[in-house]
Amino acid sequence: MRLPCEVMQDILPLYHDGVCSDMTKELAEQHLKECPSCRAALACMDEEFQISEKELDTAKCLASIQNAWRKGKMKAWGKGFFIALVLVALILAGFGVLTQWKCIAVSAEGIEVAEIYQLKDGRILYRLDVPEDVWVRSFQFKTSDEGMDYKVPMRSIIELNKNGGWPSLLNEYQMIDPAEENAWQQNFGNGIEITEWYIGAPGDALLIYETGMELEPAPLELENIYG
Repeated sequence: MRLPCEVMQDILPLYHDGVCSDMTKELAEQHLKECPSCRAALACMDEEFQISEKELDTAKCLASIQNAWRKGKMKAWGKGFFIALVLVALILAGFGVLTQWKCIAVSAEGIEVAEIYQLKDGRILYRLDVPEDVWVRSFQFKTSDEGMDYKVPMRSIIELNKNGGWPSLLNEYQMIDPAEENAWQQNFGNGIEITEWYIGAPGDALLIYETGMELEPAPLELENIYG
């Protein structure tokens, strides 16, 4: 018995996929031997299946490429973000060094001794005449092997807000206590007797006092305050 083409068209997908019964398979094969049209339809199904496999392989390849591109993009973004963080950290660190750290010595050029007196207990009281553009945040102290003591004014490289520092540090009365400082040197320092006191760094310093220098006695009002 030859199957009608309409029936063959219905069972052709089952025959193609190999899920029909043995009897149906036998009838379908007999029909295909005699029907070029149904054979052509079966061939088209095979071709569509092959195209679908190729399309699937292409889709898998594209998905793999897309996944690799996405991972590469994420890695590049991560590297860029890390580099940006490092650059920001370096910029902030550099900004901190330039504006906050007391890292450069203030030159003694233009600074002069305005007043210098000796108190009754032997301490030296002095005040400096300092140019308006001189800015000081702190001091460093250095003592040479020759007995020279340096009080070095320090500031940051860039001053953004001078209201936050001490523009009058050098203009205020300051004290030198030769006896106490030499006692400290003997007990805790290098044992060298200090004989000269300077403002500024070695090679760029102003002499304030040296042992044996004759000084005026401090006025009574200063004696009452600092004596």
